[in-house]
Amino acid sequence: MKNLNFLEGLSRSTVISIALLLLVIVGLLDSLTGPVYSFSALYLVPVVLTAWCADRSRAILIAMAGAAVWLIADMAGKTYHALPLALFWNEIMELSLFLFAAYVISALKGKLDNEEEAARTDQLTGIANRRRFCEVAEDEIRRSRRYNNPFTVTYLDIDNFKTVNDTQGHSEGDRLLRQVASTLTAVIRESDTVARLGGDEFALFMPETDGDA
Repeated sequence: MKNLNFLEGLSRSTVISIALLLLVIVGLLDSLTGPVYSFSALYLVPVVLTAWCADRSRAILIAMAGAAVWLIADMAGKTYHALPLALFWNEIMELSLFLFAAYVISALKGKLDNEEEAARTDQLTGIANRRRFCEVAEDEIRRSRRYNNPFTVTYLDIDNFKTVNDTQGHSEGDRLLRQVASTLTAVIRESDTVARLGGDEFALFMPETDGDA
């Protein structure tokens, strides 16, 4: 998991560079060994890497580059010297496989990202939930200990919120919660985090902010 997180932290240009380098290495090995050893499955590695760590469009480009490298390596090995039609057919099959892999992996990654985002978002207000707030707080606390930077945590709740629910209904209470969330979101910095901890409880985490600020 740590290796995967490291790869996801790379920039897209770095991911593309790594993918192209892998294609060159696999292509060279494939051409040098000729028809004796098959490296077809290894061409998928750069495609999968790009689809997971970059995006679908870049994965498609790597898929096309992989098919081209495979064709060059196969021609260099003279595997289908007397059967150009077979070479063309296999090239189409390889490209189809690479494109399919790029689509499936990028779709799975997108779905996973959406689910992770939903798991850290309060469904009523659209701001961070308790889980996301604790993650942000843990990261900032570690950073504060390392660099000795101050931070401020603010806790808020809505006075007499139960009375609103009892006298005006839960729909009006929900509207009030959304209004509080949107108001807090509008006045905080981009680096700050506002979260609904549950019920009518909210919290603000403000990094690099001391008590006076």
